[in-house]
Amino acid sequence: PLAVAQFFKVLEEFEAATPAYKFMQSDICKSSNGRHDDLMQTVFESYLKKEDEGPIAAAQMFQVLLQDARSRDVIQKSFNRLLQHLEGFSELGLFHSVVKRMGELELDSRTKGKKEITPEASLPMPTEWLDLIRLPKKVSPHVDFLLVVLHTGTAEKEIL
Repeated sequence: PLAVAQFFKVLEEFEAATPAYKFMQSDICKSSNGRHDDLMQTVFESYLKKEDEGPIAAAQMFQVLLQDARSRDVIQKSFNRLLQHLEGFSELGLFHSVVKRMGELELDSRTKGKKEITPEASLPMPTEWLDLIRLPKKVSPHVDFLLVVLHTGTAEKEIL
């Protein structure tokens, strides 16, 4: 929308407050079919460039995107961008929320009536997110085996 373009023009000269980013992301870019999810991601990435915002504020802004976005690709790219911003760390509850939301959208994409309003995912499964799961030192052998199997083949040219 035109409002987003104007917002970025203003950002070239002035710094916007967090509520302005939330308003643009949640009220202006939100759509019932994910039509403007790419713009939502752009606003989020622009927010991460603010120097005075810490990791908690960044995670809160991501949660706004997570709640409003309909595109799994946008959620995945934005979460990856957040992980970069947080230097590879994430709170387990946030990670759980991402997985839950992407699962809900996957189900919507297979449900008649909701299929039309859920954009098709084109990105591969984010196997690098498995690194966020930390197991206790002493786990059952089958759990340790499952984790090894999940990590097998995650490199670009590694065979499963």
